[in-house]
Amino acid sequence: MIRYHARLVLPVARPPIERGTVAVREGRIAYVGPTSRAPSGVDVDLGHVALLPGLVNAHTHLELTAMRGFLEDLPFQQWILRLTRARRDVLDEARLLDAARFGLVEGLRAGITTYGDTCSSGVVLRALREAGARGIMYQEVFGPDPAQCADAIRGLEEKVRALRAQETPLVRLGVSPHAPYSVSDALFAATADLARRERLPMAVHVAESADEDRYVRA
Repeated sequence: MIRYHARLVLPVARPPIERGTVAVREGRIAYVGPTSRAPSGVDVDLGHVALLPGLVNAHTHLELTAMRGFLEDLPFQQWILRLTRARRDVLDEARLLDAARFGLVEGLRAGITTYGDTCSSGVVLRALREAGARGIMYQEVFGPDPAQCADAIRGLEEKVRALRAQETPLVRLGVSPHAPYSVSDALFAATADLARRERLPMAVHVAESADEDRYVRA
């Protein structure tokens, strides 16, 4: 048993504990409470700090970490076109994987241990596993033209079959019909049906900008 002592322990589900302890046995939390009541074990005094659960970032694009500073302050249409072109022309799978790894290092250093990541390439599952982080990678699908639906959903099904082999108790797969402006109604319905059949969580981009709102409405 290892006992981590801190000036303040934040269980989140109940009030903060002054002079608290988190005790860990074989990699699992066995006790959270006042130091005076903690079970015996090896002591690690963290000092005058607040000890709290890892943070959750519910929406990331770790494979695009390398684009930081490249897309800021652009109108929505220019933003999406520039992102798409740069990703196609410059970021191959190896670069996308390295970008995801770097984004995870940054996140873990900031206390983020759990991720909800929307990904097109599929590399984030591997990056999450390598980092020992927890999360769901939502595999994206695109296709604004209803005529694209059959091919798009077939491609998504193939990716899901390949990626499920990489799931672990910490890392799960989901699916993401990208957004209302990039996915037809038919593809939305087909993706939702796939998610139900495979028991996969689903994520979608909605209401991201005023430009998108006008585009979808008009």
